[in-house]
Amino acid sequence: MFVWNKEKTITYLEDAPDKIYKTVEYRKTRSNPQNSYYWAVVIDILRDEFWMTRDEMNEAIKQKFLYDDSKAIPFTKSTKTLNTKEFETLMEDVRRWAITEYNVYLPEPNEDLSLYNFNY
Repeated sequence: MFVWNKEKTITYLEDAPDKIYKTVEYRKTRSNPQNSYYWAVVIDILRDEFWMTRDEMNEAIKQKFLYDDSKAIPFTKSTKTLNTKEFETLMEDVRRWAITEYNVYLPEPNEDLSLYNFNY
């Protein structure tokens, strides 16, 4: 498993020849609030709708949205590996899918949830 060392990378780039581009974009993995929203809102609403357990619903979402068959060996990404931007894109895709395919509304992360009658 690759572990990125920020300090070593910065030192390497500072010493690199001028012909090497020195642009590094770093995004941290999904945030704790994003993870909480995913499990407490998205997963719980959808699992009630589809009569699944939380883990089953999580797996179903990963299979639908994070399955990658472009490699020699197809695999399903984990939501843990997504950066904050990728995770929000996933949430937008899930919200769009839920409302258009099943007429299930999933509130936005900063929406006032007291307006809804959720059972959790």
